Amino acid sequence: MSKQIPWLRVFVEGVVIVGSILLAFGLQAWWEGKEEAKNERQQIAALAADFSQNIDLLTVRQARIDRSARLLTHLRDMLRASPDGSRITVPDSLLNELRYVGTIDPVRGTLDAMIGSGRLDQLSDSALRSALTDWQRLVSDVRTDQVVGLEYLARELIPFLATQGDLSHTLDLTATPSETTITVNPGWITMLAGKLLTDQWVSNDIAPLVERTQQVLDLLLAQGS
Repeated sequence: MSKQIPWLRVFVEGVVIVGSILLAFGLQAWWEGKEEAKNERQQIAALAADFSQNIDLLTVRQARIDRSARLLTHLRDMLRASPDGSRITVPDSLLNELRYVGTIDPVRGTLDAMIGSGRLDQLSDSALRSALTDWQRLVSDVRTDQVVGLEYLARELIPFLATQGDLSHTLDLTATPSETTITVNPGWITMLAGKLLTDQWVSNDIAPLVERTQQVLDLLLAQGS
C-alpha cells in the first residue's frame, strides 16, 4: 500500500520557505532603502553647506563686479566730457579698476564628488537635480565670460596702456593710490567701451547664477527639514 503524501504539510512548509525568502528580500530591500535615504540626507546636508557659502560668495562678487562697472563708467564719462588732447587728472581708484576682471570660484566639492561617482541621479527630487544641472551650466557661462575678459586685459588693454606713458602703477597691486594725469584721446574711450562690454557680459551671466544658487539652496533646505 502506497504511503499517502502529506500535502498539507508540504504546502505549509513551502509557504514558510517562500515566506522566509520574501521576508529576507524585504528586509534587505528595507535596509538598502534606509541606507540610501541616509546617504541622500548626508549628501543634501553637505550640498546645503556648500551652497550656503556660495550664495554669500557670489552675492559679494556680484556687488564687486557692479561696483567696478560703475567706476569705469564714471571714468569713461569724464573722458567723454573732456576735449580731445586735453590733460585731465584721474584718481588712481578709477584707473585701478582697469586691471579688475570679475571672477568666481564657487564651492563645489560635494557636487563634483557626486557627479564623479554617479550619485547625482540618486537624488530623489527631480526639481533639485534639474536645478543643480542648470547651476553648472550657469557657472560655465560666467567662466567663459571671465576668459574673454582676461584675454581682453592681456591683448588689448595692457598694450594700449603701454602707449599712454608710464601707467604701470595701475597694474601694480602694491602701489599706493594717488592721482594720474592722462591725455584724452578716442583710444581711451574705445578701450573703456570694450572693457565695459566684457564686464557687462560677466554681470549679465552672474545675476541668474546668483538667483539659481538661491533656488538650489532653498530646495536643499526644504529637503533637509
